Amino acid sequence: MLLIGETINATIGPVKEAVVSRDEEALRELARVQAECGAHVLDVNAAVPGMDEGENLIWAIRTIRTVTDLPLSLDSSSPEALETALGAYEGPPPILNSVTGELTPGHQRLIALAAERGCGIVAMCIDEEGIHTDPQRRHPRGHDAVHP
Repeated sequence: MLLIGETINATIGPVKEAVVSRDEEALRELARVQAECGAHVLDVNAAVPGMDEGENLIWAIRTIRTVTDLPLSLDSSSPEALETALGAYEGPPPILNSVTGELTPGHQRLIALAAERGCGIVAMCIDEEGIHTDPQRRHPRGHDAVHP
């Protein structure tokens, strides 16, 4: 079983405030606590409207690296932000989280980069039209892909 710590997420008010104000100690404490509680990977989401998400991720990665060398799950639906973050990432291969089914050149480049760097990928069953209720639209193999 893989335990992923999920509390470094800018959709959570205090984390958003820490990202905006560049409060390194707040992020370090979140990373420390999750590592002490047994997380194998730390998820990092630094998306704040009006801010450069790639730069936010780089800041968060560098801050977290001062207290732990656990692998990180870089959580963004922006291929550009993930690519920027990967350029600054050091440590065990990360997981790229929230990659969608959109087949834009950015997503294709990101998947190639993930393969090249040995990254894991968390793929969302969503595309430019949203989340589909039809299993065939969520995954080309449909229901059989989940329940062989």
